[in-house]
Amino acid sequence: MVKTEIKALEMVRRIRDEHYEKTKNMSDEERLQFYRREAEAVNAEALSHLARRPVAASR
Repeated sequence: MVKTEIKALEMVRRIRDEHYEKTKNMSDEERLQFYRREAEAVNAEALSHLARRPVAASR
């Protein structure tokens, strides 16, 4: 089994810094719309992933 190391703190800081750069000049309303679009995209990706999962056999 291959172990994968996840550097969570570095990942969170990178994402936070990227979001700051993208939103630093936005109004509150623009920032709210930005995060809503991001959330919609993540939710759509999650639903797509779940739809591709094999269904477990019922007992």
